[in-house]
Amino acid sequence: LKCHNSIVFNHKVAPYNRVSRRDPINDPHIPAPAITHLAFGQNGRDLVTVDTSWTENTSVGCNYTLQGPTGSTTEMNMCTNIKFWTYVDAPQSSKVEQRKRRNGEMPMSYELVSSMVAPHGRNGQVYALAITPDGSTACTLSREEDAFRVW
Repeated sequence: LKCHNSIVFNHKVAPYNRVSRRDPINDPHIPAPAITHLAFGQNGRDLVTVDTSWTENTSVGCNYTLQGPTGSTTEMNMCTNIKFWTYVDAPQSSKVEQRKRRNGEMPMSYELVSSMVAPHGRNGQVYALAITPDGSTACTLSREEDAFRVW
């Protein structure tokens, strides 16, 4: 068996404003949203993602202090989100579009079905994610909450 390292597709799960610092010299760099976990159902049509994103809204997420290059600090909150996606068959596409999709140059057709902010509470991070082969059920695990949740 040959193993290939390649990007299969790009999938945008969270909007991101790249101009997020008021003073780029002194203010801390605000990290981009990141997918921390993902799981596919056996047929590839069901997808569950867990992502984290940063916000200045202190009523959601877990509080952190980010420090800039000159020592200035900014209070930010990190939010954890769980999202459930399903594959939507694209209409008949041309051979050029099919090639672009195979090469990762065109986004895949996953549609957001449902999402939830803070699946394990305000301070609970997701440490593990699993999905059943048929894609009907997912499970997340949190250390802070000392619990698992079945979705």
